[in-house]
Amino acid sequence: MVLEKRERADDAENELRAFDAPYNYFTERLELARFLNRNEKKEAAMLVYQELIKEFESMSRQSLSTHRHIIKKAKEELAVQV
Repeated sequence: MVLEKRERADDAENELRAFDAPYNYFTERLELARFLNRNEKKEAAMLVYQELIKEFESMSRQSLSTHRHIIKKAKEELAVQV
């Protein structure tokens, strides 16, 4: 988030969006949603949260176990959004 702190939000968003791929980079995508929230892009943030949660619903038990903390955070942060 160095780019964001240096007031280069567009560059920071582009860097984070590079990780926005289904069923991959869950931590980075959670950070993307948080970044969008901080930068007043609430609808875009909600979409990322919703995509993450939808993907978690179709994961195997092993994947769910591995990413349980991210799932919990995404659900909590989405609930605050609504």
